[in-house]
Amino acid sequence: MSVPLKLLVLIVDVLILKVTAQRSDRMNAFRLYLSNDTVSDRDAFLCYTDQKIAGTPDVTQDINCNSLTKNVYFFNRRLSARNGEGAFVELCYIAIYGCWKGTWGVNCTNACPANCLDNHCYPGNGSCIWGCDSRNCLQDMCDRNTGVCSYGCKAGLVGQNCNNEFCE
Repeated sequence: MSVPLKLLVLIVDVLILKVTAQRSDRMNAFRLYLSNDTVSDRDAFLCYTDQKIAGTPDVTQDINCNSLTKNVYFFNRRLSARNGEGAFVELCYIAIYGCWKGTWGVNCTNACPANCLDNHCYPGNGSCIWGCDSRNCLQDMCDRNTGVCSYGCKAGLVGQNCNNEFCE
């Protein structure tokens, strides 16, 4: 089962709801992959594997992924049971939580700080994922979480992220 997304998304959480608690053992050993292309592509990331712990998986799975991706893949490749029954996918709902690249907040309506590297920030709080671009900052230093220049802006620049030119 594949869920293609239109744009690059930072997925923070995947919620999977199974149809019924009866026979939830059919989900044993399921896997959740994230990829920007196909699941067989080199960038495919195994986000979660059910550990086949005695008993059955919960009918509600809340999985934290924290990964940039364009595709979400759900696989159930378990071997046949003793009765010959193969793998099943009996899902009611898959909810993918995160924001499009460059946005954060409720409904992803806030823009990431201008100094965040490659315009990537966490959907929950807007902090920079990979740090900040400090080229416009005094002493080339900025707060890696907020993107704000630590000691102010270089000459001729203004704004929280020192990305606006000073006008007289």
